Parts: sequence; structure tokens; C-alpha cells
Amino acid sequence: MQWLFDGSEECREIAGAGFFPGKCSQFPSGVKSPHVGWNSLEMRPGSRVLRGIAQHSFVYYTHSFHAPVVATVVAVTEYGVRFAGAVERDNIFGVQFHPEKIRRRGDSRS
Repeated sequence: MQWLFDGSEECREIAGAGFFPGKCSQFPSGVKSPHVGWNSLEMRPGSRVLRGIAQHSFVYYTHSFHAPVVATVVAVTEYGVRFAGAVERDNIFGVQFHPEKIRRRGDSRS
């Protein structure tokens, strides 16, 4: 998902695809990085890519850089900072988390 944005601190010399505005950043030094684990999604209504996923469902992340929260973000997660969990515009979609690992709040499966 990160390479759908304008670029990233991870590789400053290579531009991103530019489908979404903004640059991806490394997590602040106050949190453990890489971010590995379960976090809940705060979703905006009307997302096609997240249709059928319950608000505040937990998703699994493994990443050291995060995308900014911009108008095209349809889900936000917080880990030291608020960051984009999913984006969509027209037929372009991206998720930062592992889409194969989604669980509802209270589900004890891992």
C-alpha cells in the first residue's frame, strides 16, 4: 500500500506511484519498530474494500513505516501515531495490514 503514495522515507530516491498524496514515514522512536501485532481498525463508512468487515475488527500488522491519514483513507489505526490502515479511490485499493488475518473484537483466534 505504501508505494501507492507519493513516496516514502524508506527509499527517498524512488518516487511512489502517486495515486494517493503524501509520503510514508518511519514510526516515532517512542514505539517499538517494526510494529508487529494486532490492532483495531477505525473505519469510515462506505468502503468497498472493507465491505463486510465489522468496525473495530482486529488486523495483523508487520511494518516499520506508515502512510499518512489523507482524504482517501478508509481505515485508520493507532500505534504511536494515527496512520492509514486502508486506502481506496475508484478501483485502486490498498491495505497496510495482512488481509488474510482479520478477526472481530473478542475473537480469541490468532
